[in-house]
Amino acid sequence: MQISNSSDASEHEIASAVAGSVRKYKIIHNLASTVCESVDIKFVHILQPLIFVGKKKLSHNENIWKKNGFSSGNPLIYETFYREVTSNSVCDDYNYLDLSGCFNDIDEEVYIDSGHLNRIGNLIVGKKINSYLNEKGLI
Repeated sequence: MQISNSSDASEHEIASAVAGSVRKYKIIHNLASTVCESVDIKFVHILQPLIFVGKKKLSHNENIWKKNGFSSGNPLIYETFYREVTSNSVCDDYNYLDLSGCFNDIDEEVYIDSGHLNRIGNLIVGKKINSYLNEKGLI
């Protein structure tokens, strides 16, 4: 089922479409992991931070972007997708880093829209990825 990014899609339509997307998401990650392992590369799944998830105290602009889905579309689609991915063991078979909460203790504005980051946000994400890779012995 395909839905529009508009906010007029029903929760049932969104849930149904997201379930199919999560299945495809898992297939893609299984394939990527298999390809990486076939050439002795460690696969790492990184779930990026989005303004729709996490517990960051949002700035005025970030609140606006979260409510209207600026650059992303319907916020409910992303919230539902995140819940499904994290609750259905989609990433249990991989090295897995969920960055959705990496800004929970950050007061500064880190987003430039609903999904893209400014310099501060990119620096924080880069440090988190580096730390994770070091802890796992992957670099």
